[in-house]
Order: sequence, then structure tokens, then C-alpha cells
Amino acid sequence: FGKAVYTGLLGGVAAGEAVRRARIAARLDNDPSWLAYQLYAHPGACMLRDRTRSQRTSQKLKAILNLRQRTTDDSSWRNPYLGWVAEHPHYTGEALVPLAGRAEMKGLDYTAIYVEPGGPRDAVRVELFKDLTDAIRQHKSVVLLGDSGAGKTATLYRVLCDFARSCLDGESDTPTPILVSLDEYRSTDTPLEFIRTRCVDTALKGRLDAELEARRICLLCDGLNDVPQNGYLKAVREWRGFISTYAGNRFVFACRTASYQNELHLQTVEINPLDDERIVRYLSIVVDDKAGALWESLQNSSLVELARMPLFLKWMVQSYVASGGLIPKHQALLVKGLVEAMIRREKEKGAYDALPLDKMGPALADCAYQMHSSGEGSTLGYDRALRSFSQAIPPAPSSAAAESE
Repeated sequence: FGKAVYTGLLGGVAAGEAVRRARIAARLDNDPSWLAYQLYAHPGACMLRDRTRSQRTSQKLKAILNLRQRTTDDSSWRNPYLGWVAEHPHYTGEALVPLAGRAEMKGLDYTAIYVEPGGPRDAVRVELFKDLTDAIRQHKSVVLLGDSGAGKTATLYRVLCDFARSCLDGESDTPTPILVSLDEYRSTDTPLEFIRTRCVDTALKGRLDAELEARRICLLCDGLNDVPQNGYLKAVREWRGFISTYAGNRFVFACRTASYQNELHLQTVEINPLDDERIVRYLSIVVDDKAGALWESLQNSSLVELARMPLFLKWMVQSYVASGGLIPKHQALLVKGLVEAMIRREKEKGAYDALPLDKMGPALADCAYQMHSSGEGSTLGYDRALRSFSQAIPPAPSSAAAESE
């Protein structure tokens, strides 16, 4: 089919006729899929053999159409904010490689699919996405699920930057992206005021209500599982009401898989582990010509499966660079090296001269243990954390005792 259709097109045959001839050629060749082939083009379109270069513009087609169909609404007010987002190193530096994901679509019409007699009554179709940004564009409101370190925050950063650049490219139908972190959400907050107080742009803050009413906002909420447990159910009800009130905007919530029980009643999209191709792409971007050697070292180590989690892969690269080409033998050494590097960095800054930083490792380890054993996710009460540090770090002597010494 491919050979026949391109022969026709290059010979000046119209697209519709070229497809018809190619299907006949495939059928005569006893190819049972002859009718399945398609070509997306105007049936009367022809290729011009004397044209060596197509006439292009520097703008995307969608931007040109938007210029022709521009209404009285002027969205140029958001350009300074969008430019700040698109160039901010904190957001652009994390989202280096697009992550893949999957979404289970339930509640399908049974006439659309075949169900085995006597099979389950709840039909499920799985959608696969090579880039999670596509999933968010397709499903206006989603909950992004993944384990700790799976790349949820990095994906939100990528969506934030992609939407900002699309707006700057003239795609006026792309909503303005806003990123908030729900670990700061308290029982006294309301969603609208919580968002408003975290708008970094004055113009956006002033127009927030109007933009929500006009359905021109894409709200990215990181860390649903980090909302304090003592007010979690109340917070979820408030956010569910907010989504309903401002339906038509886009809402993306990121949450750890084990912590989510469908409280928001939104479509879920689960992040896939990094495959080999994505790992190599990431290494090529970060360590350039050393990517091959590092990938070979990972394949021959016990860390290769752990490297499929973006956060751990990032730590491995940092360890590899800092050690001059070595990787830890196992996960415990990887985390230990990371903590020691962070402590050294703080010590060199001189920000905590009064603290015995060599005692910080055990204190942090105890905090981590208490955090996991309490079953409260990634939060730990102040009093409990204080006990962990008090046990590892002795209190400073009083001023009178210090003077006597």
C-alpha cells in the first residue's frame, strides 16, 4: 500500500484516487488489511513536482487562525507572567524527559466493545499515553497518581511550562496555568483565597475570579496526600465543591497512589516507570558523552530497577558526577550519600554553625522512621520531630555555664 500510494502521489495523482489505487494494489497482493489503510488529506490535493520547498510562515497555523478570529478579549496582560514561568530554571530544569502513563476508562457503553458472556459487568478500557501532557490535554480534570519519586511534581512542572509556551505562541484557547502546593493548605483556608494568595503575578491575582468564570485557568495542585490528615476530608470536600463551581476550567491534582481513594471523583492517570529509552534520553541530556558508560554501569548493578523512578535516577546521576564515575552498590548507600552531601552543603554555607551537623544524619533517619511508622504520609508533627532531634543532638549549654567554662 505504501509503495503504491506514494508512487501515485509523486506522479501527480490526487490523494483520494492514489489511496483507491493503493488499496486495490494491496488487495491484489492478497493483503487482508487492504481496506484498513487511510491517508488524511483533501481528496483532491495533488503534489507539485516542480515545488522544491513549501511556503511557510514563522508562526503556527493555530496562531494565524487566532489572529483572524480575534475577539475583543485581550489576553496580553498574562504575557509577563507566562514568560516568567516559561524561563524559570526551577520549572524548566526538572521536566527534562516526558513521562508515560495509563488511564483506566470505566463506565463505557457496552455496544462499543465486546464483552465475554459471563464476564465482569464493569467494562474497562485502558488508555496509554506516551506523554502525560497529552493525557491532561485530553481529560480536562485528572488526578495524577504515582509512588514517591515517580515524577508527579516534575510532570506538573512540564505541564506548567508547556501551557505557558503555548499561550505565548498565540494559542489563545490554552488556559493560564497556575501551580500551588497543597501541603500549605490549612483548615482555615478556602480554595479560591488559597489560590489567590499564591498567585505570584499581580495582574493574575486581580483577574483570578474573572478568568475562572470564563473557564480560562489550568490549576495544577501538587501534593494532595500532603494535606494535613486532621483536616483532609474537609479539604477534599471544599476542593470538590470548587471544581464543581468552576467546571470548564482544567484541574490537575498530584497524589501518591496508596493515599488516594477516589475522593475527588475525577479521572485518574497513573505514571509509568521509566523505560530504557527514557532513562538513556535523560542521561544523554544530563551527562552528555558519559551517558553510555553510566547506563552500562546501571545495567550491571542492583540499582537498575530503582533507576526507573525519576527521583532516584536523578540522585544516581548526582552521585555518579560527584564521585568521578562511580555509583553506589545499593539503595541504602545511595540515600546515605545524598544525606551526607546535603549536610556538607549546609555546613559549607555556614548557616548552622551552632549545630553539630554530624549528628543530623541519625536525627533525620529517626524522623523518616517516625513518619512512615505513623502512617501519616509525608507529614510529621512538630513535637514528634523535636523529640527526634533532641535525642540525637544534645541541648546547647546555658549562657551562664558557657561563661564559667
